[in-house]
Amino acid sequence: MSQKKQMSVVSILKRLVPARLRPLLRRGVRLLRGKSLYDSRVQRELEAFENINVQDLPLIMQYWSKNYLAPMLAPFGFTDAIQFVRSYMARVCRQFPAETVSFLSIGAGTCASEINIAEWLREHSIENYMFECADINPKLLAKGQVSAKEKDLSKHFSYSPFN
Repeated sequence: MSQKKQMSVVSILKRLVPARLRPLLRRGVRLLRGKSLYDSRVQRELEAFENINVQDLPLIMQYWSKNYLAPMLAPFGFTDAIQFVRSYMARVCRQFPAETVSFLSIGAGTCASEINIAEWLREHSIENYMFECADINPKLLAKGQVSAKEKDLSKHFSYSPFN
């Protein structure tokens, strides 16, 4: 059945089924259909990043960063976003020296930025922090875990794959 026909059938059924029964019907259709659209999209996303280096940013990122981001950060004394983030993270850690300050990073990938920040914090004798790195791709998080271990930063990281 073509997608256009499928849409018209769905539109007709929506008018025939009482509103209070629609959630139940949706669950039933999902059960019969098997894999949800969300699951399919997640799988495509995982496959898209299977054989590429996620740290290789496109050239447009460098252009945008140099011409738009850097000028916005310059009045505050920063040349890039990492400098901006790590200085404020350091400030929070110094404000609460007796506590472990937790930072959540959603879409952390291989945790390259978080590891960069952790190395900088270590160089500045800041040890009271913890990164919670979350990503939809467990393979990328595993790479981050290896990298953090190689740099002796494991105690500052935990990982949460989600889908």
